[in-house]
Amino acid sequence: MRWLGKRLTSDPGTILLVVLSPALAYYGMWRKASSYWPAGLNSHEKLVPCGNTTLPRDVLSHANEFFSKLSSLQGAAFSETLHWGLFAVFFLSGAFVAYSFGRALSTGDVINVIPLLGSKGRTFIEYFKVSLLYALFLSGTLAFSSGLIFETYSFSVEPKLVISVFLAFFGSALWGISLALLTLSLLREHASALLSLIGVVLLASSGGNTGAVLMPYDQVFLWVFSGFRTSPSKYAVLGVVLSVLSLVAAYLIFERRDIV
Repeated sequence: MRWLGKRLTSDPGTILLVVLSPALAYYGMWRKASSYWPAGLNSHEKLVPCGNTTLPRDVLSHANEFFSKLSSLQGAAFSETLHWGLFAVFFLSGAFVAYSFGRALSTGDVINVIPLLGSKGRTFIEYFKVSLLYALFLSGTLAFSSGLIFETYSFSVEPKLVISVFLAFFGSALWGISLALLTLSLLREHASALLSLIGVVLLASSGGNTGAVLMPYDQVFLWVFSGFRTSPSKYAVLGVVLSVLSLVAAYLIFERRDIV
C-alpha cells in the first residue's frame, strides 16, 4: 500500500481531491444548515427572558409558539444537514475510487500495476485500502467540523453525537467505494462509476423505501446515537447488506475477469 500511496500522491489531481473535498462538503453542509435559519422565523420574534414570571399570558403564548417553531427548525436543519453530508461522503469517496482505480483501468495502466503488486486480487485490495484511508480522513474531518456547525445553530454537541455522525459518514463512504468498485469491475470506465454514484444519489433523494435501501446510514446514525435502542427498518438493513455484497462482488469480478 505504501508504494501505491506514493504513486497516487505524486499525482496533483489526487492531492487536489483530498485537500478540497472536505472543504467543499463542509461548505455544502453549512449552507444547508444556514438555509433553515432564520428563514422560518419572523424578523419581529424575539427571545423572552426566562426569569420573568410576570409576563402576560399572550406574551407567554407567543414565546411558546416561538420556541416550538425554533425546535422544529433545529430538527429540520439537523436532519437535512446530516443527509447532505451522507450524500457528500458517498459521492466523494466513490469519485476518489473513480479517479484512482478507474483511471488506471480506463487507460490500461492497471496492467503495469498488477505485476508490481503480485496479482489482480492484491491490486484490488491495495486500491481499496487507499480508498479506505481517504474515507476515514473525509469522514473524520466532516464529523468533527459538523459538530461546529451544529453547535453554531444551538445544538448540544457531545462526543457521542460526533462519534455517531462519524460512523454514519464512514458507512456511507464505504457504500460509495463499494458501488464505484463494482461498476468499474463490470464496465472499466471511470465515467460509468460517476454516473452510477449520481444515479444512486438521485434515487435515494426520492425518499421512501427506495431511499432507505440506497442510503440507509441516517438510520444507522439514529441506531448508534440511541445506544442501539432503536431498530433500523428492514429496508435500511437491506441497504447495508447491499453495500457489503457489492464490495464482495466487485472483488470476485475483478479477480476473475480478463483485464484486456
